Amino acid sequence: MRFGHSAEAAIRAALYLASRPPGELSSIKDIAASTKLSKPYLSKVIQQLAREGLVRTFRGPGGGIELRKPPEAITLWSLVRATEGPGDPDRCALGIGNCSPKAPCPLHERWMPLRDGFQRLLEGTTLAGLLRDISHTRSEDQATDRPHARRGHRSALKAIHFERLGRS
Repeated sequence: MRFGHSAEAAIRAALYLASRPPGELSSIKDIAASTKLSKPYLSKVIQQLAREGLVRTFRGPGGGIELRKPPEAITLWSLVRATEGPGDPDRCALGIGNCSPKAPCPLHERWMPLRDGFQRLLEGTTLAGLLRDISHTRSEDQATDRPHARRGHRSALKAIHFERLGRS
């Protein structure tokens, strides 16, 4: 199970907002610059997050964007669902069409535990927890001078992913 570019953009933007002090509004321009996303695309993603109640937007001078809930209350799964929709639980991993326990594809039995585990991982990961992991990884990077240190959220996320898989 992969998530699309919109979900990745939502996670990056939400991580930026979660890293800001509570009550501080951030502009699309600031978020786009930090996340390396285009302002028009980011605006669309932010609209999706606002519709789902994950962020608040304020227009006009002094306006901006903030998280609607504390980072401890926003999971990666909620960001993925806000941008990708509920998904089709019977979507085939091979793209053959719908598959189910009654009409399985050749990978069905092996794919379902992976898909369910990935969903549980996203459901159990909050923005606050991910920020702690990123901060911890960055402090380790600076202490050990790893080459992926100080490259931003995306590199830190990749580093966390590969370290958890046992590949540095």
